[in-house]
Amino acid sequence: VVILGVYPIMIAPMVAPITVMEAKMAAASAYPLGYAALNGEEEARDSRFSRLSHSDLPPVKRPIYSTAATIVIILSATGAAFKIDSLGMLNVVNGAFSVIMFVAFCPFLIGLFLHDPDKPPSQRLKVALYCLFVFGIIMSALGFVYTENNADELSRECLIEA
Repeated sequence: VVILGVYPIMIAPMVAPITVMEAKMAAASAYPLGYAALNGEEEARDSRFSRLSHSDLPPVKRPIYSTAATIVIILSATGAAFKIDSLGMLNVVNGAFSVIMFVAFCPFLIGLFLHDPDKPPSQRLKVALYCLFVFGIIMSALGFVYTENNADELSRECLIEA
């Protein structure tokens, strides 16, 4: 279930830049003027392709580079799985990195830069975003320092019996 459900979700963003590059290469070879119009180049704006949208781009016939990147990612993950016998520390590091990225860095950047250009973020919002960012950095650092979950102690002290 994990391989069928989660692995494609995790591999798609890794390969996305290569997929976009392949789509641009296919568009440039199929519609040179249309691709220039899509990118807003002056000489192509008055061409017959000036109303071309991204959905009009031709599909990539042979996605060689993204397929190769996918295979390299899968083979490297498989090779790592044969060598690594314990995921404990890897899970700790992954969790600490996830905190800094998903709790602090990404919301900070989104809140600061993805807003209406006519209405910039208020000073209160900026302060809140910077506080969130600092809090995320501190929590991530603590995640790197405190790597044990002390499961035995927790089970002894827990009020709810298992």
